Amino acid sequence: MELNFTYVYLFDWEVGGTEHDVFLPSLHLEMSTGHSVHAGGRPVPSAFGETTLLDLWDKISSSIRLRPTSAAPQAASEPAPPIGPRIGDVVSAGEVCPVTGWWQCNEGGDGVRVLGGQRQFLRKGARMPQALLLPPQTLWEKLRGLQSSYENDQPTIWRLVREAPVPDGTTSDA
Repeated sequence: MELNFTYVYLFDWEVGGTEHDVFLPSLHLEMSTGHSVHAGGRPVPSAFGETTLLDLWDKISSSIRLRPTSAAPQAASEPAPPIGPRIGDVVSAGEVCPVTGWWQCNEGGDGVRVLGGQRQFLRKGARMPQALLLPPQTLWEKLRGLQSSYENDQPTIWRLVREAPVPDGTTSDA
């Protein structure tokens, strides 16, 4: 604890490697919080508590490891792993959402809005929604505080624009 009753946290991990040896690299990992952004400034309260910072440090530092330098040979009899949903894939309303992420529909435009927005965060396993369209309000609807709505006859087409990260640091739910 500092004199102004703030906590400053500093995490430092250094591994001395061997020059010209990719299998024994030199590494310096540092994380700090609570330090003033101004040189010589007083410490400031951290936005995160000790437990959160320790968890973050553990996640980051435990992810560092040597990677193989060549691909492991695969047996010819093994089937190729299934390819999961990718950015740009499309799914129709009523189908099951294949991956958690941000999906965008092409409905709306020319003053017609989509309830919830054209871009929506949808979770894996949920049914893809049919877009509820909101045309511009008439003067009468504005005075009465109403909003008319309608759905197209064809199912709404949703396009994956961004997958949501999952706790292990990857982005695929597949």
